[in-house]
Amino acid sequence: MLARGRFDLVLLDVRMPGLNGFETCARIRTSYGAALPVIILTA
Repeated sequence: MLARGRFDLVLLDVRMPGLNGFETCARIRTSYGAALPVIILTA
């Protein structure tokens, strides 16, 4: 999804099926560095 568009902010849930929010954030950081803000939420 990130590869298809330009985003100003990413909101992630910690508990996602398959890949959790922390793993997803690590992948985003590898690709985009700190330029893309990420907020991780949990319930």
